[in-house]
Amino acid sequence: MTDAARADVEDQARRIVEVGKLLHDYVHQSFSRHAAGNRGRKKLASLTLPQLDAVRAAGRSDEVTITKLSRTLGVSAPSASAMVDRLVERGILIRERSRQDRRKVVVRVSEDVAEDIQRIEESILGEFIDIIEKIGPEAAGKWCEVLDRVHCILAEKSTTRSGCGQQRRGETHGIE
Repeated sequence: MTDAARADVEDQARRIVEVGKLLHDYVHQSFSRHAAGNRGRKKLASLTLPQLDAVRAAGRSDEVTITKLSRTLGVSAPSASAMVDRLVERGILIRERSRQDRRKVVVRVSEDVAEDIQRIEESILGEFIDIIEKIGPEAAGKWCEVLDRVHCILAEKSTTRSGCGQQRRGETHGIE
């Protein structure tokens, strides 16, 4: 690879990282704004970014171990455990015995909070629909195609291989 080509790749990588951070921050700010706007969601409104990440990670499955949560968050197991303790005290997470293996202790999102998160994420989805409508169907299709490729690469790196090579429900990017 030439020096110029390498510089182009580095510039592209920087742009992707910057936009990824913007998207992450946008979702957090939007989540906090929606949570603060409804009295029933007040306990979610004051979450820090790491706490929100922990709650969202716990919400992606029925139950998650502290070890898995710590790996997902990139923190030590004791740090994840302390964060979970604070979220359990606030009634956001529940710590209990695994339904599959009673020897394991797992964490899950409390039912009322899970419902609140569902409503908030639906509102955030609406905001992203607005963004997609503004960029247009062709650009949105290209964006989804690139995201699908990135998803596959990241899934292969993490050895989950989740959904690579398969079109997800409702996917019609309009790009051949």
